[in-house]
Amino acid sequence: VSTQSTGSSGINAEYGKQWYQRRVRGSFLLFETLISSVIFRFLVTSSKMADKMTVGFLGPQAYMRQALEDLKKTYTVEEINIKGWEPEDIQKAIDLCKSKGVEVVGGFAQKDALHHILVNAGLGNKSISPVAFLYCMNKYLMRKVESSPRYFDYVDPDNETDEQIIGKIKEWPFMLKNTSLSLGRGIFRIKDQENLKAVLKEYREDKALREEIDYLNKCLKRGVSEKEMPAQVPPFIAEHLVDINTCIEYCYEGTSHLMVRLSTMLDRRSYF
Repeated sequence: VSTQSTGSSGINAEYGKQWYQRRVRGSFLLFETLISSVIFRFLVTSSKMADKMTVGFLGPQAYMRQALEDLKKTYTVEEINIKGWEPEDIQKAIDLCKSKGVEVVGGFAQKDALHHILVNAGLGNKSISPVAFLYCMNKYLMRKVESSPRYFDYVDPDNETDEQIIGKIKEWPFMLKNTSLSLGRGIFRIKDQENLKAVLKEYREDKALREEIDYLNKCLKRGVSEKEMPAQVPPFIAEHLVDINTCIEYCYEGTSHLMVRLSTMLDRRSYF
């Protein structure tokens, strides 16, 4: 717009210039307002996201997906998979959690319970002691701390003969269970002495099962001091057989394992 004109045309030109400048300034103000609004929204959203605790979910499986989606409404969830129980396996998981900002880990499967304890301890969270966890994961030791358990006794096929084992069985039929595995592995309903001998022979010849039970028991005992170590941490337990035709009875070990969950859930940083 030319401002060199005089008279009415000069006035109109000056007015046009001022109008144009006001429009430009107004446009910039509007733009700045929009940008400020966007930035404000972003900061608020970021703040809300920052308030969401980042947790690690161990060993997610297909049937857990809906629960995982529900969990993500409250937490930022990182899925963590650990392959073994060796110290290097645990340390690798701890390092991964730290790199992702994970504050605490947990999960639904009993098979991952040892990982929960070890990784949480490595992240600096409150956790139960190794000896407490050993008692919670070994079926024989669970019975030892019950106030009024039904019949049970330890069975060690690697260090006891068939005759020694038969000699101390007080109830027939009975259940023979491995003390550490889950999902029904190494569990037998024993009818009589001949049946027991056949099962013991089958176990002693099953190298893979023996090695798996022995390895897991060694992992569970890791970190337990000599002073705290129970006198017996056997691979099997003989116990009362529940007649499902006359009653329904919940598994004993459910109580002990639940207490592990409850005791750790009391601390927000131990279990989510």
